[in-house]
Amino acid sequence: MVALYRLSVALMMLCSLIAKAAELSVVSENSEPELGKALNAKIIYQGAGAVAQANLQRWQGDFFIDRRRLETEQLADGAVRTTETLRLFPRRSGSLTLYSLALGGAISEPVEVSVMPALRNGIDGTPEWQKLPQQVWQGETFTNCVHMAMFDARNNMKLETPDFRSFRVVALEEQRESSATVETTQQCWKLTALEAGPQQLELPPVIQRGRGQWTFYLPLQSVEVLPLPSYLPPGVAIGKPDLVVEQDGDYWRVRLYLTDTLAAEAYGLRASLASVSGIATDQVDVQVSSEANTGRTYQLFSAPLPTWLWGVGEPQRFALRYFDTEAGMLRSLEVDLPKLWRAPVWFMALLAFLLLLIALPIGLKARKSMRDWREQQRFRRAVKQASTAEQLRQTLLKQGSWKTLHHWAERSGLKNADRIATDLNTLCFSQKPLSPKQTHLLEQVKAALLG
Repeated sequence: MVALYRLSVALMMLCSLIAKAAELSVVSENSEPELGKALNAKIIYQGAGAVAQANLQRWQGDFFIDRRRLETEQLADGAVRTTETLRLFPRRSGSLTLYSLALGGAISEPVEVSVMPALRNGIDGTPEWQKLPQQVWQGETFTNCVHMAMFDARNNMKLETPDFRSFRVVALEEQRESSATVETTQQCWKLTALEAGPQQLELPPVIQRGRGQWTFYLPLQSVEVLPLPSYLPPGVAIGKPDLVVEQDGDYWRVRLYLTDTLAAEAYGLRASLASVSGIATDQVDVQVSSEANTGRTYQLFSAPLPTWLWGVGEPQRFALRYFDTEAGMLRSLEVDLPKLWRAPVWFMALLAFLLLLIALPIGLKARKSMRDWREQQRFRRAVKQASTAEQLRQTLLKQGSWKTLHHWAERSGLKNADRIATDLNTLCFSQKPLSPKQTHLLEQVKAALLG
C-alpha cells in the first residue's frame, strides 16, 4: 500500500509539472493591420514534447491563413518549443479576434485585432464582391461580379478565374470605367451550378498593383443549389430562353440564347421547327457557339423554307419547352415565324404569265382611253380658241380628217350635229361680215360643241 501511494503521488507531481510547463501563446506583430496587407503572427508552444499544428478553423472565417513554417527546438531544461509562423490576411475591416487555441494541454489567450480599411486619398480600395443568390437551381446560370476602385489610375487589378468545384465558371471581359475622381475595374463571370446541395464559395486573392500592392481575401459566401425535378426531359433549357427568328435566303435562322450552358441541343426545338417547315428532323442543322464579349451561349438552327408559303392568315408557330427557374416548373415558349410569300419557280412563271394576259388588254384599253382623253382636251381648247366660223369649221374637219361638215355630223354622235353643221356652213359661206345675230349663233354652236 505504501508503495502504491508513493507511485500515485509521483504521477500526480509529474502531471502537475507537465501541466505547469505547457504554455501556448499567439503573438502578432501589429494589432492594427491594414486591409489588403498581411499580418505576421506566430503560434508558440512550449512543453514537454513536440506537438502537431494547431487547429485554426475558427480563424478561417475572418482571416485567410498562410502557414509559412513550423520550427521545433530543444531547450536547455529539456522542454520543447514549437513555433509556427503565419501570414494572416484579414477578410474585412473592423474589430476581429484571433480566438483561443488549444494545443498540447495548453490554451492560448484570444488576441484582438483592429483592421483598418484600405484608404488612399479618400478612395476605398476594398473590393466589393456581389452578393450571391440564396438559392439557385441545378443547371441554372447567373452572373456574379467583383469591382474595385483603383488608388491610382496606373494601377490594375489581378484576379484569376475562380475554381469553384461545384460550378462551371466562364470569365467575361474585364471592364474599366473612369470618372473625374476614381477609376474602377470590374470582373464578372457566368456561374452554372453543377451539383445540388449547400455550397460555399471562396474567391482567389484580389490583387491591386502598380503604385503599391494590396492583396485582398474576401469573406466566403454560401449558396444553396436545388436539385432539378426528376420529371424534366434531358436537354431541357434551364431558365427562360431568348429566341431570335429571321429569314436568311432560302432558310429560317433561329438563334436560341439561354442563360445556362447548353447541351448539344435544346430539347424539342429541332423537331418543332422541322414540323412547321414540313421537313424531316435531320434536315434541321444545329450549331452551338458562344459570344466572346458576353459569354452568352447560343444554338443556331437552320431549316430550309417550305416550298409553299402564302404569307396570309395565321402565322406559323413553333414552341420550345423550358424550366422556369422562378416558378420552379416546366413551361412552353411559343414563337411566330415571319409571314412570307414563297412558291416554286414554275408557279411564279405561270402566275406572271397569267397576270400579263390580264394586264395587257387592261393596259391597252387604258392607253387608248388616255389617248382619247388627251385628244378631247386638245379639241375643246381649239373650240374655245376659235374666233371665226372658218377656224371652228377647220377644227371640226381636222378632228377626224373629214372632207365636209356633213361627213363629220354623220360620225360625231352628237344629237344636234346636223343642225351644227348647217349653221356653221351658213356662217362660213356668208359673203358679208357677221352680224351680231350671226356672232351670237357662232357662240351657240361653240357652246353646243363643248356641251
